[in-house]
Order: sequence, then structure tokens, then C-alpha cells
Amino acid sequence: MAFQNLGTLRYQTWIDATVLNFHLLSRWYSVQGRTQVRYVDFFSAIPSISSGIHVLPEVEETSLFKQRHLIHSLPANPSAPIAFVVMHASHFFVVVFDYQDDSAFVLGRRISNVPDTPHPYYDELHDDWNRWNGPFYWSRIAALHGYDSADPKDVSVLVYNWTQNGYDCGPIASFVMESLMASGLYGASNTIQIPPIPCGHRLRLQMLATVREACRRSWEDYRYLSTTILPPGDIWSQWDDTQALTEDAIMEVENEVSGQQDASIIRELNVVGSNCPVCNRIDPGMDEHCATHSDDDLPNEDEDIPTGDQPPLDAKAQRLRDLLRRYPYVSKARDRDSRAPHAVNGANIQVESATEDPLEIIRTRKHVKDWTTGSMFRFPRPTPAVHLPAYQGRRWRPFDRKYDEYECGPVLESLYQDRNHYEIVEEAYYRPGIWTSFRDYGYRLLSSFSQMFYLDPPVRLADHILPVGIPDGYDSSHQINDHVTGDYSLRRIPPPSSPSKSKVLVEDVVILSASDMIQTSTDDSSTLINTFVRGKYEDGRHICLNLELDRVPLTSEQLEVTVDIDSLVWVTRDPQFRTPLAVYLGPVLEEKALMQKNNHVYVDILIPQSVEDAKDTGGRTEWLTMSFPLCGIPHTTFGTLSNASGSMNIYICFPRMIHRDEMTHRRAKRIPKEVLDFFWEHVLLPAISEHADVGSAPYVSLTLGEVRFKARKGTKKRPGRPKAVPFSMGVLNKINHTMKEIIQGDPLRYANYGSFFFVVDCKGIKLWAKALLFQEGSSPIDALLDGIPALDWPYMVNRNNGELLVDLGIGIHPKWDENLVGLWRLDCLEASFGAGGYLRGNIHHTCTLGRYGAMQAEMSQERARQTHVAFRSAYSLAYEVIRPNDNLPTFVMDKDAYALNSDFMQECREAIKMYSGEAKKRSYGVRDEYRMGGMAMEKIMDDLAHRLLGQVEIFLASNAILWIPSKVWFEFQARRVRALQMVQISLKELDPPNLGILTGIICHMIRCTSSTPIILDYHVRESMALLQFSRICERFGLFFLSDLDMWKAPHLKEVQQHDDLEVLKLMQAKLTKPQGQQAWPRITLDDDEERFPIGNMPTWSRLTKTIRDKPWLVMRSWTWSRQLSYLEPVAGKLFVQFTCQLWIQMEDAWLIDPEKRPEPTSLEDAVECWTLNTTFKTIRACAFNPCNAEVHGSMGTGRRQPSFSDRMSVFFPEVTQGKPARRSPWNIFWTKPGYISEYHEMMKGRTVLEQLEVTNHLAKIFSLLQTLPDATKGSAKTPGKTWRVEDERVVLVTNPKFYKIEGISKEGEQRPARRKISRAVKSRNRVHMDLMEHAGYGELMSSKAQLSERSRLEQARNRKSAKAKNARKPPERRMVIS
Repeated sequence: MAFQNLGTLRYQTWIDATVLNFHLLSRWYSVQGRTQVRYVDFFSAIPSISSGIHVLPEVEETSLFKQRHLIHSLPANPSAPIAFVVMHASHFFVVVFDYQDDSAFVLGRRISNVPDTPHPYYDELHDDWNRWNGPFYWSRIAALHGYDSADPKDVSVLVYNWTQNGYDCGPIASFVMESLMASGLYGASNTIQIPPIPCGHRLRLQMLATVREACRRSWEDYRYLSTTILPPGDIWSQWDDTQALTEDAIMEVENEVSGQQDASIIRELNVVGSNCPVCNRIDPGMDEHCATHSDDDLPNEDEDIPTGDQPPLDAKAQRLRDLLRRYPYVSKARDRDSRAPHAVNGANIQVESATEDPLEIIRTRKHVKDWTTGSMFRFPRPTPAVHLPAYQGRRWRPFDRKYDEYECGPVLESLYQDRNHYEIVEEAYYRPGIWTSFRDYGYRLLSSFSQMFYLDPPVRLADHILPVGIPDGYDSSHQINDHVTGDYSLRRIPPPSSPSKSKVLVEDVVILSASDMIQTSTDDSSTLINTFVRGKYEDGRHICLNLELDRVPLTSEQLEVTVDIDSLVWVTRDPQFRTPLAVYLGPVLEEKALMQKNNHVYVDILIPQSVEDAKDTGGRTEWLTMSFPLCGIPHTTFGTLSNASGSMNIYICFPRMIHRDEMTHRRAKRIPKEVLDFFWEHVLLPAISEHADVGSAPYVSLTLGEVRFKARKGTKKRPGRPKAVPFSMGVLNKINHTMKEIIQGDPLRYANYGSFFFVVDCKGIKLWAKALLFQEGSSPIDALLDGIPALDWPYMVNRNNGELLVDLGIGIHPKWDENLVGLWRLDCLEASFGAGGYLRGNIHHTCTLGRYGAMQAEMSQERARQTHVAFRSAYSLAYEVIRPNDNLPTFVMDKDAYALNSDFMQECREAIKMYSGEAKKRSYGVRDEYRMGGMAMEKIMDDLAHRLLGQVEIFLASNAILWIPSKVWFEFQARRVRALQMVQISLKELDPPNLGILTGIICHMIRCTSSTPIILDYHVRESMALLQFSRICERFGLFFLSDLDMWKAPHLKEVQQHDDLEVLKLMQAKLTKPQGQQAWPRITLDDDEERFPIGNMPTWSRLTKTIRDKPWLVMRSWTWSRQLSYLEPVAGKLFVQFTCQLWIQMEDAWLIDPEKRPEPTSLEDAVECWTLNTTFKTIRACAFNPCNAEVHGSMGTGRRQPSFSDRMSVFFPEVTQGKPARRSPWNIFWTKPGYISEYHEMMKGRTVLEQLEVTNHLAKIFSLLQTLPDATKGSAKTPGKTWRVEDERVVLVTNPKFYKIEGISKEGEQRPARRKISRAVKSRNRVHMDLMEHAGYGELMSSKAQLSERSRLEQARNRKSAKAKNARKPPERRMVIS
């Protein structure tokens, strides 16, 4: 009955007594009754009362009780207390009888008006044990054990009570009973010990896991005992209670495999447990915590505060400081409201040793250990930013204690990743810890959480837009280092009179422009490689690229300046638009988080309070906040706002779930499907249904299952994107309010969804919000609202409604007769960023050029709050030639270039085509984008025709932009890619031992032609450092492989000369050389216990014969591999189904005993079903065949056979392969409940990476099998085979991993010479000679006649034409005579 009543373990439900009793009995029997106290099961302890008279148990009942409670196997010991559970007035409590001391202990009977800490007392009115028939229990328990008990009137009754909630009494009684079994009744000081009682949901999860597992074991025992002939008098034969079980109940347990019937219970308990503040609180004295990781990339609150201005810390602040150091994830939290305003000094932001010549810095980097030589150098920032005095205006929105739920939440000490050990997942393949990971960590929102800037208007905004950082008189066109031109002296003190005579003569370098390099190179591969890869001139000198030689000087009148709004981000809790918002009725599932990259927008999150502050009276006093990027907050798509200009995404963010993934230690921002489904099903959809009118209810009042059903698409009904339904702003506000009420109404279920807010993200709108700078009456804001009328600009700019950030884009475009490309000069750009007060940021060198590229950087936090400018990005529009729509530039994998496959060749051809095509006929300017607040944008627009116009004129006069012809620039890039492609082709033909390392270098250089990729592979970073990447770029203007030699090895001597295993793995290269010799030496095993019965290198024929005749002789015995214990549970579940169903398909006639057909219930049992011993003992007649996959020296043994891991695709085909024909034996498995159908159904809801993980785990299982059926795939045309029969035997193939050999011998076996068959007929010539001699002709005449006949036939053949010779001669027609 316990299995049928598992549903009573649901949250806030009274559990059934059968579940409680079965759980405790399973614990009791697991240790064979050897516990500190004896246990009496619930039903045996109930007294038998007839007409108010207690009837003691009879002898037969006592005997059966002693058998079941193992009293005969344990020594009688009246001193051991006896415990049991009593249910009285629908309440469970624990009772302990001590017959030696004549004492009775009643634990947890009363649940209200009691102290929190249990203590012994006795109230004659409320604790009288006669009210629950305590004396009858005393007499009955003693009689069952055969004890002489004292009179119940003389028994001392002690009561221990504690506060309970009224519905968790069953789990609490079970926990107390288990504690008594484990630790006993008395503590160290001979006092009653009651341990701290966990929350009820955790106890219910633990009981559910125990009872389900115990039911499964009981069912297996029942199957075994019901089919086993027990000896007479066996104890098990006297315990046959199966008459009380129905066949339906037995079949229900038998068919229950995955626990799906309890999925809703488990999910609810996990959700409640993850949001329970009691469970998530940690002992404040605990010192050891799981490792956490800091956010070094977050803005630092103290970066602008001088050291002397730090206020002294009081005792509480010091305690908080020490506490935060233990949690680096929130170590930067500060109370920003209590911080006094301070000035922002105009500091000269310099890089390391920036006052010196960058070349001198590079010269010191000579050792390989200095990894900085593999990255680009930086330029000095000579002009400091403007000084900002201490801010005197309004800073933050007023504090509102009712803005969020600040009390009774999780505490700071619970921030580390705490895996719930009692958590059970819904399905066997669910990731463990979902609800524990995405729980409520205690983060909350203040009323000013969205503020990145102060409330008052921005301060000195124009000084931070297009600032000029280079000093007066700086020649920005001088971009060649003096070490190349020779414009320096070797003397310590050069003579002042004749400085020209002190120059150094540099003879090994030639300075060329990009057009000169194009003219120098030809279509010849060697010339192209020498010029664009090796950087060698035709006379052998080094090439130094000087793009200034191709410069086209332009004045400000020859440039067109445009301003636009490129993107928009709005953070708010109450979205408002001028048009209805379409809300998705189901979660939109994506492989990655929607906001994957940092968009430089931050929100201020209130971190949890400490345990000490939570315990103090008077309310919360800790208000520490920390800035988090939007991309670091778990979020998902909520709705969309579509119009003619495209669509804007509206995301919903859940800050209470902020945490780092326990495996990758990165921010967990993609919310799992299960957590999203729960939110839509219990929060959003009910809120929508509540406010749907009668007319719209049929369209929007849906359940999540109905939404998913309607979202299916295609003939195969694949999952599709859920429907989005528009709601007016009035209805949307009501839905938003109802969602908050639902979450606040049941925090144990929905607390992790609280404090949600919305993010409106609108990208790529520059063409809709574009205006000319020099044209009066033109504003990007007006253009934006005309193009996207749904935006309510006044409402969005209002700081009380959220924080609006827009990207102000300033485009500078040439107006010239010739098409030009603009490139930022990095020295001028770095100085401009420094003058604007921006941080160091990231610098990008276009096409590995030393002094041209792009730059991105955030502004220091305090300066950003005053100026309302958060981020700046300057780049060249030439990137638009190859820019993908998602702005994620990608090149093929290095392994594609290593294999020189069609993908690599096609990608290079497409890049060359883009650069050599129509791009040469267009002009590409430059852009300078500023991410600023809405108030700053309005201020800029007010100053557009005045101050900003003058600032642009001054900036253009600084010559920060190089203009060169488009045809020169793009032809230069095309030839660079073409030359690198030729190098890779040549290297592939040469096949050096370090081909993988060289391929990584070449691919990195190709990627750098269009972008600045992040180097992830270690061997590429190592190669760049060994090649002195930054030094070459700075000296020669472009990165060259000067020492590359395509004619002799080593081809590039500076880098590693052999690919290690990690490189080969990345390239997916084979670990063998062409001659069959292994690339890496085989490590000989010291273990000599494994012998070679047929030799370590037998011939293939001998191995085949041995496996067919005596397979056990040459195959190692099977043992369970611990590697399979750590695989994903879904792989084990699928493999168990596959094993069961494949054995079910076999005809009974082929089985030795059809009743013993393999039916595994675990992965270990399923793998054992395919061992040599099991198959041999199960199949009546079987034949074993060898497999030559992955066997050393197996070349020449026939067709290469697939390995066991590759055979996984035969038994688990992909859905794209198509369902085989109906006559195929595979067809039945493609429909439910076939395992292939289950496999396809399970893979539908998974991402590509998750699908790959499942297939890899299945392949791992197959690789460790001993045997498999020699099956063939089925298709729509060919049926294929699952079980194949040959010579009246079922054919099985064996796994070569188990062979007791080292390889196959190359020496062929000695075959007996073919014996010449004796002929019974002479040859034709011999018969002709004998016939002539027999007719009377001599030997001479006979020979002459034979020669004459040969001559006649030859002449007749020569007279025939070719047509006659080749003419087909039809067969002779036979005549049939009837």
C-alpha cells in the first residue's frame, strides 16, 4: 500500500501511515535491527481494544511479531528502549518505552504553545497518556517482547514537545525515529537528546527517495521468492502477505521505471526547498565554504576615492568587511547611499611604463616566459581628463522600505553553491541541482537599483565627447619607428650642429606602402607569400608597411558628419509603450542566453544581509549593494514589440537567482527549461487568464501544455516558437501587478521569481534614427520616434520609471571623388580616450597593423555617474564588408584548415570575393559611439548646433583618421588572405610534424584581417609569444612570419617543432604516421599477469578461428567499469530500454530458457547482459565473430569494421535517417514504446550540446561492451537486421578491446602449394600429332601439316575487318522435337 500512497508525500499534505511505516521498516531492516533502540512497526503497536477492554496479543501473533522484528536473531535485552509511532487525533508523534527504568517518553505530541527548544515536562491536563491509550500500548509492547512490565500506574511519563506546522508531523516523527535508531535515546550527560529538525520538504524528499527504492527492492524480492521453491519450514514461506496485494498493484510497481508518476510532487518539493529561507541559512560560525570567484570585471566603487578620504570603520563595518572577504562574489558591495560625494581628479591614465618609448618596453621582452609579447602594445595618454568637483546635486531616488521584500530572506552566509543532498530530479536525465542552483539567494532591489547615473542633469558632458588628447604640434602622420628610418644616434650626446650626420644607416629594411606591396606581388604564389606573409622584398630586405604613403588628405569640408541612435536599452519594472506589447504565452527556449555579451549596462543589486543582522531586533540595517551587468542576471524573453522597423525584445530578469555555475564558475544566465515552465505555468499564464476578457479568453487563457501543442510545426510536429499575444498597456500593468501578488502570496513556491524587472533591448536602429550634424532642425530623437512610434520617449526618460541608455553614434564619412576607407590612428585614439576619462579598455589592431585599429572602454564609475556617459567605442566601418548579422565574426575551425577541407577553402574564397568585389566601389568612414543616459542624449541634442559642432571641428583637425583609397585597402586584405591560404596549402603538402601549431598561427592571422579574435588555444598564445608578435607589429607595421621557410625544415624555427597530444586533439588528427608507425611511443605495461594465449601478435586467421571456437580463451573477463557510474542518467535509462527490448525481439526458440530472458533494471545489469558468459548461457546456438576495428596491424584483414562506439549509431539512429520500411525489424522500435522512439522524443527538448553529451555517453557505454549482435542498419529501401543467423547460429561480434593480444602479425601464414590436378585428356596439339601418325603420316609430315593449318587460320583472321572481328555472334538456336 505504501507505493499507492506515495502521493501523500506532497507538500502540505498529511502522509499516509503506510508510507511512514514502510519507510521506517526499510531503515530498520537495512541494518537488520541492530540499532540503539528497538523499533515496533506502526500497525503491530496498535492495541487491540474490544468493548473498551484491552486484549493482549495471542501466542501466534506474538510468535509472528518476533519473527518479523528479528527478535529471535537478537539477544533479549530489556534495557534497550523500544520506540514506535502513534497517530492520535490525526497527528503523528513518537513514543519511547524504557522497561528497565519504567519510563515512557512522549515526543512531539503537542505542536502549539510550546517553547522552541524541547525540554522535559508533564502537564496532567494536556499530557495525560490515557487520552491516547498509553497504558494499553505499555502492556501490548511488553507482551509482544515477552517482558514482565510494571503496572502502568507506576510508570514515569516525560513529555518533550516543540512547535510544528500541523501537516509535517509524519515526516518529523520519521526523522525523530531515525535519530533514535542511530544515536539512541540518551545523550552524553544521560539526558534526552532531540536533534535540530530540518524543514518538512527536505524530510519528504528523503522519504520519497527511500520508499521508492524500497518498493523497487521489495518488488524484486517478491519476483524472486514467488518463483523460487523454498525448503520446508523456511522463514520466508511464513511471511506470505501477497494475498493482500492485487495484480494491478504488482503491475503498477513493475511498470514504474522512471518515477514519472511522482514528477509533480518532486518538482514542488524541490521548488519549495530552494526558496525556503530556513534551509538556505548557514551556521554563522561555519568557516569553510565552497570556492567562489570574484567579479574583477565589475566597476569598482572605490576607484576614484583617494586613499586619505577613506572614512574609519566602526566595529560593525569591520565585521561586514571581514565577512565579505569570505565571499569574493560580492566583495565589492558598498552602501552607496551613505557615501559622501567626492571629487573626480583628472588623472593621467597611463599604461605600464607609458612615459617611455614603447619600443624600449618591447625590447625588454626577450624571454619566452613573458607572455605579454604575444599581445599588442599600448600607447601613452598624455592629456588628463577634466577635473570634476564633488557632486552637489541629487544622487539617488528616495529609499522606500516597501519597494521590495527586505526581511526574512536568505542570508549572506548562504551565498555559496549549496547542493541539496535530498533533491530528487523529475526525470532520470534532468541535471541535478536545478532548483537548488536557481533558488532565491537573497538578492533584492532598492528603489534606485536601475540608476547608473545621478538624478540631476549631466556635468560637463561636452568635454567627454570627441575629446582631443594629443598635444599641440603633434604630427599624427609620423607612424614609422625611428629604428626603421634610422633617425636616431648611437652617440650618447649627438652633436647639435649637424643632427643629420648622426643618423644610423638601416640597409635591411625597405619602407613600402600598401599599394607598393600590391604592385610588388604578382599572381605567383612564391612572390605573394614573400610579400604578404614573410614580409620580404624581392631583394631579401624586410618590408616595413607605411600606410601613410597612401594617405589622401581631407579637410573638414570634405567630410560629412552624421549623428544617430544606434541602439537602446531601457531597464524598468513598469514598462510603458504607445502600442500594445506582444507577450509570449510560453517560454522561448534558446541554446544561449539572450544577453550573452556585456552591453555595459549595470544594475545595483542589494546583497543579502548577514545572519547577525537578520537576528537583530528593529529591522534590517545592512544595505550593501553591488553593480551587476545585465548579462550576468538570469533572464529570458518576455515579449516583443514589432513594427515596420523590425522588432524589439523585452526580457524579464530574475535577480534573486544570481549565482555562478558550480562547474564552469561562470555566471549562470540561461535559465533551464524546467524553471521557466514553472514560472509560465504558475505565475504568468494565471495572471494573463485573470485579466483576459470574454472575447480574448479562447486565445490567451491557455495552459502551458495547450500552448506547446499549438506551437508545433511541420508534418512531424516539431516544437516551435510559442505564440505572442498583444496586450494593451492597461491590461499589461494589471498582469504585472498580479504576477507580483502571486509571488508574494506564496514565497515558498515562487520566491526565486521575485524582484523581477524588465529590459527593453533595441539594436541596429541607426538607419531609423539618423540625422546630419550640420543640418539645422534635424534630431536623431525625432527620427527615432518617427521610425519607431511605439516608444514613449517622455515616459522612458523619466528617471522614476527606470534607466534609459542610448548609443549616440557619430559617423564621419568622406565626400571625395575617389572611394576611401577611414582607419583610426591608435596613438591619437588612445590619447582621446585618456582625455575623456575612460578606462584602459580593449584595443583592436585591424589586420594585425601596429598603429591602426579600434578601441572600446568604459568610463570610470564616479565620472560616469556625473557625466551620464558609460561607454565609448570607436571603430572603422570597413568592418561592415564582412560583418555578420549577429555581429559574431567567425572563421572555420582550425581542424578544417588542418584537413584542408572544402569548408576552409570555401571560407577563404568567400572572404577574398568580398574584399575584391563591390566593396572597392564604396566608401567606408569611421564611427565613434557613446552609450549615455536619456538625459544626456537630450542635452546633446540641445547643443547639437552649437557646442558639439565646434567640438567636432576641433577633433577633425587633430587628424586622428587616416584616409586611403578603398581599392588599395581591400585589395591589400584580399591578397593577405590569399597568401595565407597558399601557405596553408603548401604546409599541408609538406606535412611537417608541427602542422597543427603552424595551422593555428595561419588561421589566427586570417581571422585578424577582419576582426581581433580572442586567442583561446594555448598553443596559439604560446606561438605568438615565441614569435614576438607585438615587437614585429610595432617595428614593421604589420605582423610577418619573417623566418618562414617553405623549402626546408624546420619551416618556422621559433615555434614548437612537434604537435603535442592536445594540439592533435584540437585538430582531430590521427595519431599514426602514414607508414602505420604510431606518432607517440606505446607505453609498455608493467603488469605481466595478463598472458597471451595465442601470442601477442597472432595472425588474423588464427584470431578468427580462436574466437569462433574458444572465445573465452582470447578474451579478458568482464568487470564493471567505474567510468559508467558517472555518466548522465538518461544514457543509462536508454541503454536499459534498448537491452530489454532487443532481447524481447528474439524468438523464444533461440533461448535456452525463455523464462530467463534478460530483463535488466540497472545499467550494470544491462551491460552484463552483453558479456560473453551471459550471451553464451542465454542463446541456444551462437557464433562469435572478430572485429578488426582499432586493432594494431589490422590492415589487410578485410573491410574496415566499425568500432563498438561507432556501432551506437546503428542501434540508436538519428531521426533524420528516416523510419525504415514496415518489414524491417527496426520498424517496431521507431514507434512507442520502442526505445528508438523514446530516444528521439527525449532528444527533441535538448540543445545541440546536450544532445552531443547524450550520444557521447551512449557511445562510451557501447565501447565497454563485450559482444553485440552483428546488426545492420535499416532504411526505407533495405530492411536491415537486428539479430542475424548464419549456419543455424545467432551471430555476435566481439569487442577487440577485450582481446588478449597486442596486434595482428604482418607475416602471412604459410599456405600449402596448390597441387597440380592430373589431366585425363591430352592437349589439342598432342592429340593432332598422334592422330596424323596413326593415319600413316610420319612425324615430319605431321608437324608440317600442323604448321600449315596454323598459317591458314592466321591469314583468314587477317582478312577480316575490325567490324567483323568484333561482331557479336548470336547463340545457336536449339530445335525442340516433340
